[in-house]
Amino acid sequence: MPIDRRADALLDDLRRLAGDEGISAALVGGAVRDLLLGREPVDLDLVIDAPPMPFARRIARELGGAAVDLDADWGIARVVLKPDRHPHATPQAPRNTGFVIDLARRQGDRLEDDLRRRDLTLNALAIPLDGDGAIIDPTGGLDDLHNKRIRAISLDNLMADPARPLRVLRFAATLDFEIDFETLTWLEISRRQILAAAPERVTPELMRILALPNASRWVDRLFGLGIWNLLLPELTPLAKVPPNLDNHLDALAHSLETVRQLDTLLATLPRWAKPHEAPIRAWLDERSAHAPNLKAILTLGALIHDTGKHFRGVLGAFGEPDYTGHEQEGANLAATIAERFRLSVKERDHLTRLVGLHLRPLDVIRSGFDPVAIYHLFQDAGDSTPALLLLALADRRASRGPAVSDAEIEAITEGILVLMRSYWRKDARFTAPPRLLSGADLKQLGLPPGPAYARILLAITEAQVRGDVTDHDDAIALARKLAFS
Repeated sequence: MPIDRRADALLDDLRRLAGDEGISAALVGGAVRDLLLGREPVDLDLVIDAPPMPFARRIARELGGAAVDLDADWGIARVVLKPDRHPHATPQAPRNTGFVIDLARRQGDRLEDDLRRRDLTLNALAIPLDGDGAIIDPTGGLDDLHNKRIRAISLDNLMADPARPLRVLRFAATLDFEIDFETLTWLEISRRQILAAAPERVTPELMRILALPNASRWVDRLFGLGIWNLLLPELTPLAKVPPNLDNHLDALAHSLETVRQLDTLLATLPRWAKPHEAPIRAWLDERSAHAPNLKAILTLGALIHDTGKHFRGVLGAFGEPDYTGHEQEGANLAATIAERFRLSVKERDHLTRLVGLHLRPLDVIRSGFDPVAIYHLFQDAGDSTPALLLLALADRRASRGPAVSDAEIEAITEGILVLMRSYWRKDARFTAPPRLLSGADLKQLGLPPGPAYARILLAITEAQVRGDVTDHDDAIALARKLAFS
């Protein structure tokens, strides 16, 4: 059915500019698909019958923005409009990001030839800007869209780009469509070529899957299709890590169950964590350098949290496998994974903290909520703390060995809520207690500068957290005692 492109001022501007330049231009791919699904396009893709860079400069000059030559050999250019020129910005709700228009030179003699070179049928739809709004659909994409089906155009097309097999899965996950059976067989043939794709292309596709509310379903599906064996070989040995008193599953099955439990916890936040729902969601929804939100980083952390477990035949007091120290080894592996995926420094920090500290919240709970232990947990976890508390709870809920009772799971849930209350205290007692003393104060006491300063200041902060020190005079008295006793 035709789309009324006249309602969109930006498309009208593009049609006018293309006409002025004598260029045949068509809206293609994702924007057409999104419009048909009733969604707001996040960007526009145009196919034109001319070199794209001169037209990109004209668009940038006329509409306000910047033109970039992305690939001169293939004929690909980009225009980033100024934020106030975003097509969906309003005076009441201005957009703070520029809208992207990608332009590509047509491949083949006709538009239909270009569309048949694409990966999926639902991405091979086009609307010529100089036509009546009718959709060009040479591969049956409209029918697949109607039937909520992901279908590759051909095996050759799938093999033409090493990132395309993962794109098939990403589109199926984000649209919640079923994958055509023949396309599934082609995925089995083509999946290994993902290893040849640049990390900068693989990681965004993967993160868009992990960011979804139902990511666990697709994490399982990617295992079934052999994708994780390629992207995260660190997970493969976990299948040989046996259950113990805490875990009724091998470590690989436990990792998958932890991701499922995480999704369940997030879906039921209003029921079990209502006072903290808003700040938790604010953390999860925060955008990241290579992911739509930080929920993706948390999901990845849940998936790899036990990668440091390697069964070496070491047994505990009751004959069970002993994995002491696996969290630190896992943190090292998490740093390696972050480098492989080309994650940002901030994303790497989140990931390594999640893996390296995932046992600490339960240790603090079992210690009886020692104030100093809470303080050090929050200092070590930093702004990863909300995600760490969620991971610790999901990890324990995924553990149902002989030593784990329903009563313990309930107690751990209550303990996590206590830690959440402590983290979001208005007085910041455990996150940023006011500094009562400085190095200058210690110098005035006659203490020579040196390593003792850090030790004394930390001891004062710990006493402050415990409530033993409440003001400057108390801090001075404790500093004298520590320095000169």
